[in-house]
Amino acid sequence: MSNDSLINKIIELAIEEDIATGDITTNALIPETSRAIAEMTMKADGIISGLDIAKKVFEYFDKEILWTSFVKEGDNVKKGDIILKVEGSYRCLLTAERTALNILQRMSGIATATALYVKELEGSNTKLLDTRKTAPGMRILDKMAVKAGGGTNHRMGLYDLALIKDNHIKVAGGISNAVKQVRTNISSGIRIEVEVTNLEEVKEALDSGADIIMLDNMSTAVMAKAVKMISGKAETEASGNMTISRIKEVAFTGVDYISVGALTHSVTALDISMNIKSYDIVKEINRLKKEKNAVILAHFYVRQEVQDIADYIGDSLGLSNAASKTEADIILFCGVNFMAETASIISPNKKVLVPDNTAGCSLAESIEGEDLIRWKEKNPDGVVVAYINTSAEVKAYSDYCCTSSNALKVVMSIPPEKKILFIPDKNLGNYIKLKTGRDLEIWDGDCCVHNQFDTKMILEKGMEYPHADILIHPESKCSNDPAIHNLPQAYFYSTSGMIKHVNSSHNRQFIIVTEAGVIHEMQKNNPGKEFIPIHIGAICRNMKKVTLEKVLHSLQTEQYEIKVPVELREKAWLPIKRMLEIK
Repeated sequence: MSNDSLINKIIELAIEEDIATGDITTNALIPETSRAIAEMTMKADGIISGLDIAKKVFEYFDKEILWTSFVKEGDNVKKGDIILKVEGSYRCLLTAERTALNILQRMSGIATATALYVKELEGSNTKLLDTRKTAPGMRILDKMAVKAGGGTNHRMGLYDLALIKDNHIKVAGGISNAVKQVRTNISSGIRIEVEVTNLEEVKEALDSGADIIMLDNMSTAVMAKAVKMISGKAETEASGNMTISRIKEVAFTGVDYISVGALTHSVTALDISMNIKSYDIVKEINRLKKEKNAVILAHFYVRQEVQDIADYIGDSLGLSNAASKTEADIILFCGVNFMAETASIISPNKKVLVPDNTAGCSLAESIEGEDLIRWKEKNPDGVVVAYINTSAEVKAYSDYCCTSSNALKVVMSIPPEKKILFIPDKNLGNYIKLKTGRDLEIWDGDCCVHNQFDTKMILEKGMEYPHADILIHPESKCSNDPAIHNLPQAYFYSTSGMIKHVNSSHNRQFIIVTEAGVIHEMQKNNPGKEFIPIHIGAICRNMKKVTLEKVLHSLQTEQYEIKVPVELREKAWLPIKRMLEIK
């Protein structure tokens, strides 16, 4: 089992022990939608350890928490220091609190004790070792904490080093026999350590070829003689009665290691408190928006609570137009990164921020500028039409941009004798080819969400809901299939087109063949109508990375700015400008 798997298992067991069927007090008192900020504060001086583990505990309950650590693993902290801040669901913060603190306090206590022992060894070459005297089920965490405090890990368990102790020696009939038998039966590369208690046993262990000799419960004087006798032919470890007041003198015998069980078996937890404050996140976002003259633009696919705080919600074309017209100083773009790049190209004098700079797009990542350079070398008179779902670099080598709203118009505006490369969405490209009759060369990219929606899925859902209008985004896999186009209840639209259809239709039931986030806007405008997502997997994970906490954090810190360089921006602006000019 990998370390990560083992750590996750420990966390799951700790949570199961504490929560079982649920946090009945928190669930009874705290509304599900309440948000809060928690701060952890040191109540004593020490060494911090377990930050990543504590974060995993909170993420177990709320994967979208916003975690800000003001210290790092192994840092020296003082009483009164605020070491971290967590923002997220109020319920999740309360439910995770005890498990996170238990782990963080124990690990920090071990790291603190370890650091005190390590300090006593300054001036020597001796290293401090831990032992297997750890809390059951917590060994990997205990040993991580020892390392954070400056110590060295001994064996993890009975499997990674052969340690021959007194009871083993009795069974084998002596040290030499024990070493020989173990050496015969273990894999090459595994080292053998032998526990000895006197100089006679030291000699026997040395003669038998032990890799490490543990000098157990010896006086300091005898230990010094043993180290001299061994003289570097094996590594040495001092063990037994290794108190903090004694280890300095033991270290100066020349032993390589001193092992101390008390680091983990008698740990005193380091006192850390957690204070939770509730807040109205929407009110704070609106306050900062006004204070900083910021505008929030959100795509239809982001979380519904993010849509609700946006100044403008739209599809790619609508958002591009909104970015070009805003008088705000800051554009906070709630979507994926290529959208923010487009806003930066359109509005170069604005500061463009994204709440999460890891929100990518499978389409944008399927093609690079070099691909277009090579195509244009072979097709110097050809025209590249780039779907808006592309990077600024790719746009810079394109002739036109388009969105799903205006793709047909853009392609039809190009003289028919021109060879056209449509990038990067093969499904949208094939849809355009079918609808316009133009002979397009089409890039082999797709949206990982829409590419799920094939003909079989559409037909089956249509049979299940025979009276529903089927609203299909042209990025869908089925978009160039005549069997779907021939369905009288099937309509192909951009997301904004879908919304217009729903708003004006007398029908009461709609199958939505795009990312399910758009249904929120439809339901707000049409509370008496039914909207059926085409599939349970109709979710863009990257769009859903944007949370209220991240929106607030972005406004507070103004981090994750998207700024397209001037030269690249000038090249990328031309195809976008051409797109915006097509009516």
